[in-house]
Amino acid sequence: MQIISDIGDVMIKAYTQEGTNHVNQDVFGWQGNMVWVIDGATPLFGDDFLGGNDVQKTVRKISDALKRYANDEDSLADILFHACKSVEKEYRKAISGYDLIEKI
Repeated sequence: MQIISDIGDVMIKAYTQEGTNHVNQDVFGWQGNMVWVIDGATPLFGDDFLGGNDVQKTVRKISDALKRYANDEDSLADILFHACKSVEKEYRKAISGYDLIEKI
């Protein structure tokens, strides 16, 4: 996938390529003056808590949450923390037994 996007005076050109064993799990995004790249990973506990493609769904949800929480006042650590916590809150509601899943 190739996407070219203009953000003010900055041009972003991105290229990602799907792996051979799974769907593309990489995502990038931006909001205001913030830009991020999230590299998908191999699932640790299977890939079916969310109906399949869990890593892909999770990195997209985190990217969407980053768009909501991005601002010029909070630290990057705080923005990432709140974005991830919002996804965790959603998963607590959606995944039965979420708290029983082993955390690393």
